[in-house]
Amino acid sequence: MEQASQIGAHIRTAAIEYLTPNSMRKVVRRPKVDLEAQELLVPFKGGNLAARLWGEGETILLVHGWAANQTDMFSFVPEITSRGLRAVAIDLPAHGESTGEIAGLEELGQGVLAIGEKLGHLKGVIAHSVGGAATQLAIVNGLDVERAVMLASPEDYELGVRQFGELKGFSQQETALMIEVLKEMNVRLQIRSADLVPEIKVPALIVHSKDDSVVPFSIAQNLCRYWRDSSILEVDGLKHRGLLKDPTVIREAVTYLTK
Repeated sequence: MEQASQIGAHIRTAAIEYLTPNSMRKVVRRPKVDLEAQELLVPFKGGNLAARLWGEGETILLVHGWAANQTDMFSFVPEITSRGLRAVAIDLPAHGESTGEIAGLEELGQGVLAIGEKLGHLKGVIAHSVGGAATQLAIVNGLDVERAVMLASPEDYELGVRQFGELKGFSQQETALMIEVLKEMNVRLQIRSADLVPEIKVPALIVHSKDDSVVPFSIAQNLCRYWRDSSILEVDGLKHRGLLKDPTVIREAVTYLTK
């Protein structure tokens, strides 16, 4: 095929790079709670998804973002367990101690759903960044959860691919060819919150910092418009990752899930 002949090795390498999170694979930290963690492995696509559990009672699921692992969400564990709930932090496919080396957004969503099916009914879920988009996919596909908190969630997966191409210094044609490679790999790219969340009946709190340069604040406003039963918690000065450790965000997120 003429188009296939135009796809150089650097473009195919970039496609693999886009799907490779390169996150820290060994979990070496623990949350600041006087509770022993229970480790959980959930079978997934010939391998396993790793998770850790603290406390008893109804379950709050914690979902990290791209190129991270479960430790990103550990700051939420003390607040959750102090309210008599169980906190479960997971490693997404190809992240942390879960198996796999590459993953697209659809596979991340399938991972969230697989963990949810193992745990049963969830009181709530708190998800950060790409983990928020994965959680939206999981909810649309049947994740049994009462409420959701989205922290700095993006809205357009293919747009993210195009932005990655720009960072690589690709021309528009090279980026288009990289997208073709990803499609050849059966990676679903046309995933947009605008198409997903109008179907969702789960209430949501959308938390976003106005100075987020990774996922602009305007995306949170769009997401709130799409998501019928949702509200925004606007913060500032926390950028993209400060949400994960801010005491006010942590308290408000858990309070929302326990209403």
